[in-house]
Amino acid sequence: MEKKEIIRLRTLRRLDITGSSKGEQEKYYDDKNRAYIKLPFYHEGKYWKDYMVEYLSSRIFAEDYTLGIKIVEQEIVMTDKDLPAVRSADFCTGDEIWLSMARIFERFGVYAEDARSGEERLWQIMNTAQEECGTDISLYLAVMFVADLLLLNEDRHYNNFGLLYNDDGTFDRAPLFDFGLGLFEHERFYENKSLEEIDPENIMLRPLGVPGLKALEYLSALGYREDIAYLISGIRCDLEKGLFPNDNAYKWYQYISDKLRRTYERKI
Repeated sequence: MEKKEIIRLRTLRRLDITGSSKGEQEKYYDDKNRAYIKLPFYHEGKYWKDYMVEYLSSRIFAEDYTLGIKIVEQEIVMTDKDLPAVRSADFCTGDEIWLSMARIFERFGVYAEDARSGEERLWQIMNTAQEECGTDISLYLAVMFVADLLLLNEDRHYNNFGLLYNDDGTFDRAPLFDFGLGLFEHERFYENKSLEEIDPENIMLRPLGVPGLKALEYLSALGYREDIAYLISGIRCDLEKGLFPNDNAYKWYQYISDKLRRTYERKI
């Protein structure tokens, strides 16, 4: 039997976790291999299986269906704290800096609070990227909204999506990452409830503050319905139940992926 690598955390650089959205989570950087290591999210007296959600994030779409948008590849590893973790390669090169949308807003004097509705928030994000950064992020947002809906990621705030800033002053679309607070693995409110009791289709997803299906409707109305349909046609439906962190997570994925395929059936 092949012996699995154990990540020795004391050999890595621990990152400052100030500003975590909630709970506690240890994060490290492997300078030698240029990779991030993130331990399980700890909240309300337990470790959650957010590492499984992160692992799933790069496996929910078949290859070449993500409209040219990359989702960061993540793998589950074991640490010397006897805790699983996720490891992902650093996608920034020496010439790139990742800027969150929050920092981009700050840089160009855009105030998120000025946008009151989901449609206004979408307009604000897309126009800031286009007018201030010269970058069309419509397809980037389409992939982000579908992925967040499939994984019920409730933590897509302005600090965990953004753009790459190059040393020549230009911007590019960054890979998508940080899906961990999803699939009911972050809150005891969801424990011991059936999927029907939770009613996840109406959970408000950030950053627009609307249900995920409504966010896709906004993009469809702007002319991106066919792109969304192509993306959705690549949703993987062969993922094993054992890859999901809980029963409701698997049931939700099966339910919403089927609904998306029927709603956005491609017209050939």
